[in-house]
Amino acid sequence: MNKKTFYTISQLFLVFIFLSHQMNAERNSSFDFYHKKNTITDISHNGISSTSGPTITNFSGEPTIDNYEPDCGSTTATFEIMADDNCNNPSLLEYNWEFSTGLTGTGNSASGAFLNGNYSLTFTINDQCGDSILHIHDFVVKDAKLPTPVCISGILTSMMPSAGSITIWASDFESGSSSDNCTAYDDLMFSFSSDENLGSLILDCSDIPADGLVPISLYVTDEAGNQDFCSTFIHIQDPNTVCCCSYPMVIGTIENENQEGIEDVTVSLNNSTGTLNSPSVVTGTNGVYSFNVWPTAGYIVTPKKDIDYLNGVTTYDLVLISKHILGTQLLDSPYKIIAADANNSQSITALDLVRIRALILHIDDELENNESWRFVNANYGFPNPNNPWEEEFPEMHQIVSYGGGNGFEQGYFIAIKIGDVNGTASPNSLLGSDIRTFDGTVTLDLQNKKIRKGETFVIDFRANDFKNIEGYQFTLGFDSDAVEFVDVMPKLEGLSEDNFGLTKLNEGKIMTSWNSSKGIDLEKNAVLFSMTFKAKSTREIIDIFEINSHYSTAEAYSGTNVYEVKLSNDSKRNTIFTNDFELYQNTPNPFDEETTIRFYLPKSEAVTLIIYDVSGRVLNQMELEGMEGINSKKIKRADFEATGVLYYQLQTATETATKKMILVD
Repeated sequence: MNKKTFYTISQLFLVFIFLSHQMNAERNSSFDFYHKKNTITDISHNGISSTSGPTITNFSGEPTIDNYEPDCGSTTATFEIMADDNCNNPSLLEYNWEFSTGLTGTGNSASGAFLNGNYSLTFTINDQCGDSILHIHDFVVKDAKLPTPVCISGILTSMMPSAGSITIWASDFESGSSSDNCTAYDDLMFSFSSDENLGSLILDCSDIPADGLVPISLYVTDEAGNQDFCSTFIHIQDPNTVCCCSYPMVIGTIENENQEGIEDVTVSLNNSTGTLNSPSVVTGTNGVYSFNVWPTAGYIVTPKKDIDYLNGVTTYDLVLISKHILGTQLLDSPYKIIAADANNSQSITALDLVRIRALILHIDDELENNESWRFVNANYGFPNPNNPWEEEFPEMHQIVSYGGGNGFEQGYFIAIKIGDVNGTASPNSLLGSDIRTFDGTVTLDLQNKKIRKGETFVIDFRANDFKNIEGYQFTLGFDSDAVEFVDVMPKLEGLSEDNFGLTKLNEGKIMTSWNSSKGIDLEKNAVLFSMTFKAKSTREIIDIFEINSHYSTAEAYSGTNVYEVKLSNDSKRNTIFTNDFELYQNTPNPFDEETTIRFYLPKSEAVTLIIYDVSGRVLNQMELEGMEGINSKKIKRADFEATGVLYYQLQTATETATKKMILVD
């Protein structure tokens, strides 16, 4: 080989070496570029990547998040992700996340609080070699809390005589108290099944069982489609026997001595073994109840009403009961005598006065051995009306044998309000309590003076116009932030600490009730009772005390007259008339020849005065031009033909009021 050839070969070898180094450099540069720029997007919920960069090995998170927050607020959602990597140890991977709300963070666990709606979450995972992968997860937060349905507990209705069927609506069985955490009440849907469009049903005779009770499921659906239901029933009555007269009825009325229907009486129907034969029914304003029944050997109908013990009960009842005990004025019916037996001892004694007074003073809320109302079978005749306990009187109606067929079994009851011997209890919601217009005023004098903080002082309640008074009751109101009650010192004959109710001292109320067997006359400024208080602040007495009717109506009694009780320094606060529409009790009442009806109008306008009897028959209707202020209309016996209990109703363009009056022979 000559030198020239060797030199040429050497040059070629050097060129080869140089080119080899260049190719390796370019190859390494391309590899680094690939790893630095490679980013993989994974949009599957639990996808596993197989690239040379990070690969997702597990994702924890649901596409739907249930929201049970009671106020439809935000709920917490948490998601976790795990990845592996070929470049380095998986523990060195970097995790970043961002919600579509803009909330961001680091780590493989992402969480946030979300209201109902649609959202997305993006995880970004980086390794040490510059590779990254994205995982996008879409999810929805959905209201999952069930609505709260509240059914009306049973509805009474009647089959339409002409159609032989009745349409009922789901909304009629809803009490108005159903609710949901996210859906407004007006946007809830009511239906008879899970099909929210089934809002009504048509029931015909084939749908009505023998007892007339049709079970009802009321479904409530919210805007998110959540549902829940409550169960009740509808009692289909068929008084006109439209449904082929298949089943007989037990029907009756519950009234007081004045033939007024008694509302809210729960009536149960038991069979001869004492088992409840049918769900109980509750009387409406007319006092009527009814059951559709199977033919059977017998039934027992039992009414019950044990609420509102003070309905119609005042100290005037104590006056009348005291006179009965002393024999000076006897109660004139066996029902009134039963009403006077408050402790259910089958006699009338001073203990009954104690029990009734405890109600008036709000010491007791109910009678320990008696119920608020008692019911006597109207067909029962008392052998001795002056002693109704001589024989046990029936408080139920028994049907000995009932073979069925097209017929009615009637069971009527006389209702007795325990403690009310003068018939002033309100029988139903159509009529207010029988409150008499005051025949005058009994004033108690209270000397005004300034009392200073920390001072213990005595105030005297002195008589003024206290003539022939047989009893009184009222609520003494005081500012409990200004004074603290210490003691009471009775001075009036027959008055003791037992005549004061102190259970409402924390409200600044003291109730008092007193009665005597005869009318009492007191000289002006005679002290009825004194009270000791401790002052919490410096005030004037006139600003601390008042007489009101908050718990015990402020009234006094003299014969048949009822007087208003006032404090002499409080007359402006206790005016009998208000600035609102009001119908007053007729006076006198009862009446035999004529009576006067008064009413107050806030503005002059035409009014209608209607007089009708207990059956609703209109006896007289008068169109009057009412003037702003107090109006009066004299009514004479000759204006209508009727006796006994009557009602008078006053109507304006916007107001209606009804009261009861009694016309005697």
